[in-house]
Amino acid sequence: MCGIAGIIQSKRTLGNNPKEKLKEILLSMNDEMKRRGPDGSGIQIFDEGEWLVGLSHTRLSIIDLEGGAQPLSSSDNKSWVTFNGEIYNFREIRKKLEREGRTFRTHSDSLVLAEGHAVYQEKILKELNGMFALGIWDTKNKNLLLARDRFGVKPLYYMPLSDSGIVFASGVSTLMKHPGCSKKIDSWSLANYFFSDYIHPPLSILQGVFQLPPGHYFHWDMNGLGERKMTAVSSFYLWQLPDEKDKIFFSKEKEIEVATALRNKIASSVERQLISDVPTGVFLSGGLDSSIIAYEASKLNPQIETFSIGFDRADYDESSYASLLSKQIGVKNINRTISIDDLFKNLHDALDTLDSPLADPSLIPTTILSNLTRQHVKVALGGDGGDELFAGYPTYLAHTYAKFYALFGKGSLHKMISNTLDLIPVFDSYQSLEWKIKRFVQRFDQRPDVRHGRWMSALDWPDVKKAFKHQLGDSPIILREWFGKNSDFILDEPLLFDFKTYLPGSVLSKVDRASMGESLETRPPFLDNDLAEYVFKLDGEFKFKNKTSKYILKSAYRGLIPDEILFRSKKGFGIPLSSWIKGPLNKRLEGIFAHSPLFDHDGPLEKNFFLDLWHKHNNNKIDASRPLWSLIVLDHWRLRVGARI
Repeated sequence: MCGIAGIIQSKRTLGNNPKEKLKEILLSMNDEMKRRGPDGSGIQIFDEGEWLVGLSHTRLSIIDLEGGAQPLSSSDNKSWVTFNGEIYNFREIRKKLEREGRTFRTHSDSLVLAEGHAVYQEKILKELNGMFALGIWDTKNKNLLLARDRFGVKPLYYMPLSDSGIVFASGVSTLMKHPGCSKKIDSWSLANYFFSDYIHPPLSILQGVFQLPPGHYFHWDMNGLGERKMTAVSSFYLWQLPDEKDKIFFSKEKEIEVATALRNKIASSVERQLISDVPTGVFLSGGLDSSIIAYEASKLNPQIETFSIGFDRADYDESSYASLLSKQIGVKNINRTISIDDLFKNLHDALDTLDSPLADPSLIPTTILSNLTRQHVKVALGGDGGDELFAGYPTYLAHTYAKFYALFGKGSLHKMISNTLDLIPVFDSYQSLEWKIKRFVQRFDQRPDVRHGRWMSALDWPDVKKAFKHQLGDSPIILREWFGKNSDFILDEPLLFDFKTYLPGSVLSKVDRASMGESLETRPPFLDNDLAEYVFKLDGEFKFKNKTSKYILKSAYRGLIPDEILFRSKKGFGIPLSSWIKGPLNKRLEGIFAHSPLFDHDGPLEKNFFLDLWHKHNNNKIDASRPLWSLIVLDHWRLRVGARI
């Protein structure tokens, strides 16, 4: 796991001594990324007439510790790569390339990328099973390839320059080290942030800076006349619902066959992702997904260690389940029990890992877990992706109840029910029953696609529109491609929605930032090409049956994973955010309202709207912890990186 960056810029815009200036900028970018790659760094600069091309890299050494330094080139010096991630099937690709006459001087997966690109150009992307963000400079064809893995595990941002050049990097804060970066917050992106807790590609938090979507690539080309152009962003892989003819439909006979196939594919994925030249462990929350990964990993490496954190409050603690699983499979579980006060003490360190605002509060315990794990190993496997593949969130169950509510919850009756719910007291517990009922009713919509988006959002879109001084559209960018697709609820559709949006935008981003902030590589075995493609073919009844989420996953591991884990309710990595807002974070919010330029005359946000949320939250009228937390995260990030309003 690493940090990558690169610049293509004309010499005339770099001023006197352009090569030294470019090197200085690249070194500054590498310094910003050093926590992503503390084991080494490198820079390579190419002189292309009127242009300079620079690639840079910071390294966390995992595979081929001696020979994997980057940027590195193919054997013919045609393809130079800077790469962040891991290619799990690099050995198979290497054998294929060797049959075609390519030679290899090291054993790294990075070199397989360079040699593969030299032969296949961007077609190599379809061959890759792994997590990656990469930049490859083709010295023969004079073009740059930028690409991001099909799941969106690894981040990649880019910024076109005024001279038609381009800058790219693993993070927004790294791009800000380039003098051409505006550093000005984009208000439209900010509105989408308050809706989702994160910003959906192609937007980023800054004007003129873009995210490359998962499964996409593009080229920056220079032809023989010295003209430059950025090709259209294209997909090398798109997650889509299968055609009816390709679907595997549920039956009791098929259940046994699918459960067996599923176990085999999960085991194969874990085996691929255990490949490493450094010690590897497993995040073990005590939930079903991480327990399955730990179980499969222990079969392949009985000495593997698992890592978990527990809390001194029973309503937040899951460590007993992690302990139960580790004892059953016979591995050592390393657990750190912390207090709620310990969580709060780590708040600022956790927020400092963010290169861009991300308002998932579970970033804090994830950072603590990453810190604990990094003291023992350099790589950790986790259960991310299981909820989105197998319908693990309560939202999917809510759609089932929505069918019945839709029969009578209309018009004035719905309004009366919604108003009555305002009389129910607000509870500070994480996603309380009161919170779920209010969200279900007050964000209900007859159209399943609309209500799913609103249920998943942090601040409902009508409220987001009130929170901003300028006019916003009818819906946030994250929902525009989904609205109006179907009038009937089909489970596969919200699963695909969450898989393509919430998973990369929030879940994977949180784990990447928290773990890389501790220089720890994390790998998600559920996000394996072969496994995920197979699960996408399964009809929704395999995933959600008889109001049971992850039905086929539980069927596959019945008798292997303790029933106490298989059939317990999903808990999540919660923190007491609501009570923090009323307590230790109250002064922080008071300072933001008094001094933040977000609320200045030229600022984008309506102060009175947020003040009203704050006062109602403090008086137990509503739970506004999520939008208020989004405000805290945003202001912390703004101050840390020097972003402008």
